[in-house]
Amino acid sequence: MVRSWIKQTTVLLLTILLSLSLFITWTNYNFNTQIRKTANRENTNTVSTWCKTVEVRLDALHENLYDLLLTIYNNTELKRGTPMMQFEARQSCIDEMSDKLIASEMAEAFFVRDDESLFLFCSKSGIPNREASAMKAFALEQTFEQTTGIWEKSWRLATIDEQDYFVKTIALGKYMVGAISKLSQYDIQKSFNVLGEEMSLMLEQKDTEALYLCSGQDWRQEMQSEKGVRFFQDERMVAEIPFEDENIAAILAVRSDTLLENAGYGSAGVLLICSLICLGLIVYLLIFLNHQVLKPTKVLLKANQEIGSGNFSYQITAPAHNREFAELYESYNNMAARICRLNQEAYDHLRQQQENQLRLFRAQIKPHFYLNAITTIVNMTYQDKPEKIRTYISGLAKYLRYMLNTQARWTTVAEEVTHIRNYLQMQELRFPGSIIEDIQYDDDVAHTPIPMLALFTLVENSIKHAMTLYEPLKLTIRCTRFETEGFVGARIVEEDSGDGFPQEVLDMIGGEKPPAMTKEHLGLSNLSYTLNLIYHRGDLLRIGNRPEGGARAEIWIPEGEIEDEAIDL
Repeated sequence: MVRSWIKQTTVLLLTILLSLSLFITWTNYNFNTQIRKTANRENTNTVSTWCKTVEVRLDALHENLYDLLLTIYNNTELKRGTPMMQFEARQSCIDEMSDKLIASEMAEAFFVRDDESLFLFCSKSGIPNREASAMKAFALEQTFEQTTGIWEKSWRLATIDEQDYFVKTIALGKYMVGAISKLSQYDIQKSFNVLGEEMSLMLEQKDTEALYLCSGQDWRQEMQSEKGVRFFQDERMVAEIPFEDENIAAILAVRSDTLLENAGYGSAGVLLICSLICLGLIVYLLIFLNHQVLKPTKVLLKANQEIGSGNFSYQITAPAHNREFAELYESYNNMAARICRLNQEAYDHLRQQQENQLRLFRAQIKPHFYLNAITTIVNMTYQDKPEKIRTYISGLAKYLRYMLNTQARWTTVAEEVTHIRNYLQMQELRFPGSIIEDIQYDDDVAHTPIPMLALFTLVENSIKHAMTLYEPLKLTIRCTRFETEGFVGARIVEEDSGDGFPQEVLDMIGGEKPPAMTKEHLGLSNLSYTLNLIYHRGDLLRIGNRPEGGARAEIWIPEGEIEDEAIDL
């Protein structure tokens, strides 16, 4: 079996070696193409996003022109042949253009013309005089044939004094309004990451096939066109994206060698050397695996067989050749020792459960209670109270049936409360007016399973130690659902108006570990031990004294399924 494993591993590793060699060759062959495709796809997406951004900014400039037209509409007449715009209207237009230039980062200039001699021009502050004069001269050359309607959002491209601009003119009656925006304001490298160190972003106006530089290198002279497709003779990637206005398209060109500086093909000699090195490593790996993995694994398999056969005292004594298997050997030895210990603890646990059941049963069977019950019935016969006798005997029968049900290990909150009420009714018949009870429980905890006589133990403890014949004993029981950090379940609270728990009882009950069994406080100590045995928690019985006087005891019942071991208590 070992030889077969080694043979299969050798074949597998050789296959991996051959596949790796083919993969290296294929990778070198396709690296250039894959990089080009990926870069072109990413740059195309970048340009597409950039185009949408530019369109949004141009739409904002179009809204500025619309506002300027609205100012003209509200301050002068539009029909041809009407009087020229008055001074106040001109000043309103100039103020409007100045405000728009301040508010907009994209606009370089706004202008207003009519079909006669009116010309209003306003450019952004800080623009050189030569550039402003060139834009002003360009505006004077615009004709009404070049204008668009109010709702048309198309733009034109133009070169003014060797710089490229977006230009838009809108006609309304005898007036023309226009906006000029420099292409360099929309530099793609300011807001987007373009793959490639050398690039050029150009805009093409389709009706004239003219190219305008927006950012990067000026490669317009080197770009060629054939059947409407733009390309370069050398290795430069080209991505072309049309604007929403189909008359303008963005063309991004990137020099390929800036992306593929380290790309190349490995020689056959390098591949051969790499293959021989890999083969030697594979042989060494086989030897290493046999020494470091296979032999220690056989030791663990033998130890596992010993455990499976029941020999829990078996310990691994063989030396480990590496830290990992040394830790596994130590873990196995600790596990085997723990299993032996757990087996012994389980046996001791079972014996302790049986002893605990015996103590609980003996704590429940109190001969003096039955003697007192018989004495109470006899006294009632002398008092000629047959109805009370029948009620008391009926209650006693229910009490005995509940207490002597040795088959039941669990009950519900509702059943336990019913038993307690029956018990308190018997005490009331025996000592009229001696107990004032207030017992309530929520519907969502009525069917919560609790250990048999858990709550009754607290009530019986209060009756035994807190009830006197001088004043009534106030007994309060509340059963509610309760959630806090580390606990979700039912909380049962029992309070009385007696003298409270002595300090020695408070010190003994409610610790992290169950208290030792004592005759003086058998009920409480047995209850604490039982809860710890069932739920494996020592904080489920909590006792104390109320500030206003009297004892207070809480039982916390965790929510969830109870382990089979606990059910069999």
